[in-house]
Amino acid sequence: VKPTELLLRCGTLLREQPGTDFNISQIISHEKYDDPNYDIALLKVVGEIKLGTSAIDKIALPSQDVDLAPAGAITTVTGWGQNASGYLSEKLQTLDGPVVDRETCINDYKDFDANGVYRISDYMFCAGYDDGKNNSCHGDSGGPLKYKNTLVGVVSWGPGDCTQPHYPSVYTRVGKFRDWIKVHSGI
Repeated sequence: VKPTELLLRCGTLLREQPGTDFNISQIISHEKYDDPNYDIALLKVVGEIKLGTSAIDKIALPSQDVDLAPAGAITTVTGWGQNASGYLSEKLQTLDGPVVDRETCINDYKDFDANGVYRISDYMFCAGYDDGKNNSCHGDSGGPLKYKNTLVGVVSWGPGDCTQPHYPSVYTRVGKFRDWIKVHSGI
C-alpha cells in the first residue's frame, strides 16, 4: 500500500459523518514483517492531530517487554469492522473482552492451518470470548486494543469466520515493539 492510497479520518464516530482527514506522508512497516509475524506499522500524517476532543484522545504506550494485561483482564477493542450480520459497521464499535491465557491461545491455533504459518509467536496474544460471538473481525485490522488506557495490542488476525468458536482474535503485542516504535517515531 502506498501512502497516497490511504487517508486517516479522525474525530467522528460515524462512518459517513465528516471528521478531520489527514493525508499520509509515510508508512513505516516493520522490516521483519512476514504475514502474520511482526504485524505492526506506523503512519506519519501531514499536519497535526489535535488530541483531547470527545472523539480523539491519547493513549499510553507500554514499556518495552512489559507484559500485557494479565489473563482474564478485560480489554477494549475499537473498530469499524464487520458486525454480527456480516456488514461493515456504520458506527465505530467498541467491544470488551478478556485476555486469553497464553497456553490456551497457543493450543487454540496449533492446528489452525496445514502449513503452520499461522502460529502464535511471542509477538502475539489472544483476546476475546471462546463463543466466537464477540471478537474483532474483518475491517478491524490495525485497530487498538487497550487495557486501562494503555495500548496493549493491535488487531492482527483470526479465523476467516470471525464467529467461529474456540478461535479468539489475535493481536500484535505492542510492548514487544516499544523500542522499534521509539526509533521510528521519537515517542
